[in-house]
Amino acid sequence: MVAYSLCEFGGGENEQKELQAYRETHFPLLIERLKNVKPVSPTQRRKLGKCPLTPEEAALVLSGLGFKRGTYIYLAGSHIYGGQSRMHPFTNLYPNLVTKEDLLSPGELEPFRNFSSQVN
Repeated sequence: MVAYSLCEFGGGENEQKELQAYRETHFPLLIERLKNVKPVSPTQRRKLGKCPLTPEEAALVLSGLGFKRGTYIYLAGSHIYGGQSRMHPFTNLYPNLVTKEDLLSPGELEPFRNFSSQVN
């Protein structure tokens, strides 16, 4: 989602290169489409509300909505861009984070290995 959104998340030049390489590999039609339109900067996309929230921003929204520290949060996706270091601010506020890997055994997940969106 991060790569497809064409947004940046404060990781500097290395992040930009990594996301661009991912886009070229996984979203070739997006790259082709972008060749025919005037690009919107990542900063402008964020101002327009077209970027997904960072884990830290999501935690602040939940807190602002009144969700307590003990609330269980069920994370639908399995891969978070930036890994655990990116999730640290979120898990500091909401330590009860649960993923599908926490709920299901590897055997139960196996039929969905190539169809992860079916268990998200």
